[in-house]
Amino acid sequence: MQLRSQSRTGSKMGHYVALWQLPQEVMTYIFKGLHIKELLNMRSVHPYFRDIIDNNDSLWKNVSFDDTWPCVLNLRHFEKAAEMGNIAAMVKVALAYLYREGLPENTDVNSVARSGKTAAEYFCKIEELPLAAQPFTWLFIRPPWSVSGAYCKEFVFNSMKDHFHQKPNSNIGVCIAKTMLLFDGDDKSSAMALLQEAAGFGSGAGSFLQWQFQHADKIPDRADELQMLRQLRVVTRTGNLDAKLSLCKYYALGKYGGISHKQATAFVKDFIHNLTPSNIYESLKENTELTPSMSCEVKTCSSVYKYILIDWLAEVADIKDFSSQTLHLSVSVVDRYLKLHEIPRHQLQLLGVAAMVLCSRFLGKDIMTIREAAWWTDNAYKYEDVVRMMGEITATLKGNFRVPTILDCVEIVSLLASLDKKTSCLAEYICELSLLQAEMSQYSPAEIAASAVLLANLLTNLQDQPWSRGIEEFTGLSVEDLRRCIFHIHEKCFLEGSMVDHRDITLQAVKQRYSDERLYNVGDVEIMCYDELCLLLGVTDQVVQGFDVRIKFKNEDELIVSPTKKRRKRTIEKNKKEVSLCMTSTSPAIDYAHPGSDDVEHNDDGSHQFRDEKQISMATDADMVKPTYRQHSQFTYMTSSHYHSNSEKNYGRETDSSNREYSYTATGQYTDSNASESSDKMDTNTSKNSEIEVRFGKSSLKKLRSSVKHMTVKTWQRESSENRF
Repeated sequence: MQLRSQSRTGSKMGHYVALWQLPQEVMTYIFKGLHIKELLNMRSVHPYFRDIIDNNDSLWKNVSFDDTWPCVLNLRHFEKAAEMGNIAAMVKVALAYLYREGLPENTDVNSVARSGKTAAEYFCKIEELPLAAQPFTWLFIRPPWSVSGAYCKEFVFNSMKDHFHQKPNSNIGVCIAKTMLLFDGDDKSSAMALLQEAAGFGSGAGSFLQWQFQHADKIPDRADELQMLRQLRVVTRTGNLDAKLSLCKYYALGKYGGISHKQATAFVKDFIHNLTPSNIYESLKENTELTPSMSCEVKTCSSVYKYILIDWLAEVADIKDFSSQTLHLSVSVVDRYLKLHEIPRHQLQLLGVAAMVLCSRFLGKDIMTIREAAWWTDNAYKYEDVVRMMGEITATLKGNFRVPTILDCVEIVSLLASLDKKTSCLAEYICELSLLQAEMSQYSPAEIAASAVLLANLLTNLQDQPWSRGIEEFTGLSVEDLRRCIFHIHEKCFLEGSMVDHRDITLQAVKQRYSDERLYNVGDVEIMCYDELCLLLGVTDQVVQGFDVRIKFKNEDELIVSPTKKRRKRTIEKNKKEVSLCMTSTSPAIDYAHPGSDDVEHNDDGSHQFRDEKQISMATDADMVKPTYRQHSQFTYMTSSHYHSNSEKNYGRETDSSNREYSYTATGQYTDSNASESSDKMDTNTSKNSEIEVRFGKSSLKKLRSSVKHMTVKTWQRESSENRF
């Protein structure tokens, strides 16, 4: 390890500077943030390095423990880093002692008690750190409890109570109180006393829980409501997220609690505009672990895996009857983890199910146990795998699970728009569809939520003003601000169709989740066409005339192409034959598998698992056109979801229950005066099997526009059947 010195003129000097000859401050800066394995390797190189590493607390406080779990050989390094305040080391050591994972197994009562006490000590140290996150260690010890086995949460809980009485701390008090509130029984006085004590220490979480408990299930009069909102404003000054969300909802309902309308709108607008896009789409493109093959596009590969993972999580949430907030928060945890940590693709399902375990415990009373999570993956992962991934997530995010989600913003905007239950449910359905699309992460949660509410209003057509002046005043978002996001949602979530696996099974967990009477069957709602959406958003004149709509996506390869300038009018005559040009996906499957990796396995019942080497394909309305001839009462043709060059006024949505694929139809009219006269015909320039392959991409965009422009409907000749499609 030598550095060659150079003169100011650039000429090489005749001596070298060894790395261990550098000043201690420089070496500390170089070593700071290294992984524990690299730090220990450097320690063994030279005695100078060993002295610096052993005697510098900041190095151990910032050392990385990614993908490393405590065991007998490295436990002393974890404990040393934990003593210096390393959050990752404390989390993993605490979970290792709690679940007896990685440490020598000993199930006798004394050993379990000692492990529980040690885990409680580390949990208390975590809560005593000045973290911005809410208290979170309680979710690891929350009920249900097991009175037998290799670990027992009761020992941890009692040890944390003893620590709190000896050294009171607001976050520890909140953890104990939240655990006690989950016990069976009606006596909550002890928990409320702890929350009151925590609120006295300035805890925002404790203050909000105390406020929530005092005003839960009560219908206040005007005086009580005024006092309640004033108390809530005091809690929001502590920075508690739940308090801010609750106050925004009250302001959206017009309950200002003694402040002016201008102050209320300023608070809501400031909250909404402080939300930023996650941009997970960009992070996924840079994730080399998710791009095993150089032959597949990074965009496509990352989008496919996110789509499959979120679809599976939606299916699990539906079966477990978890709330939509649990699903949204789980997706948020997955996205934030992937932005900070690269994982191999065969661990994506493990990441997703571990995130749902944590979020279900954090939000709801009904939880997913660790053994149940392993079972949901068809035992592709073991109990200890889920435990370790829970530790990785918690350490990476530093316990910051609760962040504003799209659903939080939908609830606020729905109140501002005075939506009925069905329209509000439709907006939530649109937002849940947006979770499947990685490209939607370029928009903030507020933009997606506002666009979903506006689109839901347009679909139901129940309000004269889908986006009123009052909504724009509170959100600071106009229709012009939302057009880009609305078109993107309409294109990616509805027109492109659903992804199809190697067995031609459409992944529609979100649609099936909302195709239920309890959710007003909003999953089966008829979606408007592109032209109609342009008309409702006030851009139809520009589109029909062929001018630039000035709606540009932030990604150059994600464009919505306007219809061509020429649109041929047609007339229809009753009891005539119908010609249907059906669009089906015949594009080759994209192979993302490579030796030594796992992919997706599908069970006989249609559920899918991330296990075996499979091929995955995306079936969209724009992949392939296959013209056929059918007998119907009117003329109908299919048009691409991206290029609506031949689109007409009347659009509808068809669903083929046999293959579960989506297609969007455009009905037109034609005149057939006699058998000798010609009828409409499509000049497709096809091969022998009459298939038209439509490819989308930046390089072929201009050529495709030109080809679509020339794909006009011509006259059909009444010829023999072999000349028909």
